[in-house]
Amino acid sequence: MKYCKECGSELKENAQFCKKCGTPVHPDKREAAPAKAIPPATPAQKKPMEPKTKRLLIASGVAIALLFGSYKTGEALTSHERILERFETALLEKDSKALAKVLTSNDKNLLIDEKSVDGLLKYYSENPDKVQETLQSLRWQSQRLSTPDSQTDEEYTSYGEGFVNLEKDGKVFVYENYEINVDPVYLNLSTNFKDTTLFVDGKEVAVANQQDFSSTVGPFLPGYYELEGRLETDFITLSSKDNIFFHQQRNKQEVEVYIEANDVTVSLPEELAGSEAKLFINGKDVGVNLMENRTFGPVLTDGSMTLSVEAEFPWGKVKSEELVIDSDYAEPGFLTETLTEQVMETAHNHFTEWTDAYTSINADKLTHATNEFSEEIMNSAKSDKEWETVIKAQHLATYFDLNSGNLYHDDGNWRATIGARVKQDYSSGYESENAVPEEIYSDYTIHLNYDEKENKWLVNSLGSLWQYNKENEKEYSVKEPKLYTSAWASGTASTEEAMENKPDESSSSISSLMDGYLHGLVQAINTKDFSAVSSFIYPDSTLNSSQRDLVKRLGDKNVTQELIDYEITNIKDGEESLTVSTWEKITINYEDGTSETKEFEWDYVAKLQNGEYLLYSISES
Repeated sequence: MKYCKECGSELKENAQFCKKCGTPVHPDKREAAPAKAIPPATPAQKKPMEPKTKRLLIASGVAIALLFGSYKTGEALTSHERILERFETALLEKDSKALAKVLTSNDKNLLIDEKSVDGLLKYYSENPDKVQETLQSLRWQSQRLSTPDSQTDEEYTSYGEGFVNLEKDGKVFVYENYEINVDPVYLNLSTNFKDTTLFVDGKEVAVANQQDFSSTVGPFLPGYYELEGRLETDFITLSSKDNIFFHQQRNKQEVEVYIEANDVTVSLPEELAGSEAKLFINGKDVGVNLMENRTFGPVLTDGSMTLSVEAEFPWGKVKSEELVIDSDYAEPGFLTETLTEQVMETAHNHFTEWTDAYTSINADKLTHATNEFSEEIMNSAKSDKEWETVIKAQHLATYFDLNSGNLYHDDGNWRATIGARVKQDYSSGYESENAVPEEIYSDYTIHLNYDEKENKWLVNSLGSLWQYNKENEKEYSVKEPKLYTSAWASGTASTEEAMENKPDESSSSISSLMDGYLHGLVQAINTKDFSAVSSFIYPDSTLNSSQRDLVKRLGDKNVTQELIDYEITNIKDGEESLTVSTWEKITINYEDGTSETKEFEWDYVAKLQNGEYLLYSISES
């Protein structure tokens, strides 16, 4: 079977022409007719191409080649495969500059540059599995975009919920343009304290203008950021820092910067109202008067900070012991170590005086007790005398529980309490003058009042003590204890050793004591050196404590004195003490240059020590 070589139609056997197209069909073998001789033709002369035509043809070829190359280049640059490749390379190489160039956003306020993409790069760096997950999502989006008829909105949306999405962005010339779009993150940023400055990666974004502040800030690229809240107060600079993952793109992300601090309320005696109570934080005066506002802050309440308060009391300026701030309430104690010493010395001396005063029924010997308590003691002694109860007592020592002290104001008086244990040799009984005293211990809660006229603490009563704790105690021992027996016991005196080694009580001896004391006190005040007068004062006495405080207090105020004149107006002899009355004229010079001259009348009690009199206490005449 044959077919036409021109159109491919089937040919019949021996056909000479194709019925379809008319093409002749040559026989398989046919003798060729002899060819006629043809004379050689003279070739025609070709006309050369003009240079202009040649240049046009070359330029056209080059233009076509350039256009074709540009098309292919543009197609490659705008293809989704190329942009995904650039995105992947930037992530894997952690190239922030390249990543910034490949990202875009529909939010024109979102800054995308080499710095702003750091948080996103950090996220992918710390979560490397998310790189392939994101690329897989983008590739799937690429496929969907290439075949739009095969996707539904729901399918595309389900794969378009990552940080970045592949989107068509119109055309560039004749090419489809693709870009990787990133949605911004906006924060609803809040903090708990007014005046807190809020920072994102070191850049200030907001300042709280009220307590429990909140504000919208942004936009930001997704990723990790350092979020800081900084609050500068008069007391401390507080800061809260945290690395936060910004990720919520469709709604505002709620972020709180919480400053771990509190306002603190200080409890102070109401009787200080009208005066100044200086606040010290970590030992530094922060310029706050707590009498104007008891609440201050914010400060840390984790125990890392301390407070103390300095206030003026009737006995002088007192700075409380430092108190650890571990809650929003503080009650500083003003029973300082120095004040506690005064209270303990008063109580200890009272017990020594009590044995003498009680057995002799002599209230004048109770120089460390209030008048009310002295009267109560004397009534008890008179009752024992009436019932012929003989007391033998020798005070040996007093122990104090240093953790039990308390200072408060009540019924118009400043009061202090402290727990004590008293050690005595003691016996008591009807006509028991021959009894042998036994060592006993008695526990008390000692109540003291501050006498503003005499400028000293006085024992006001002895209360029961449920339990004495000796874990933190201090002992005061009687240096030369004496045994006293009731004066009403038959054949006894009020004291067994009262008048031994009694010194010369002549006017010259007392005059020498007072002259040395008065000039020494002025020198001590002016030089701020208590040792200038201490040799004239009985150790462990109320006068020793009060005058030591006086020297310090006046020294702190830079006050000086001049002794203009003085006179000893009376000397009253006692069994173991003398009462010396004086008139004194003193000029007081103040720091501001002013001065005043005052006259005073005092009663001094002088007691024996090692055979000579020393001044023990002072009171107004």
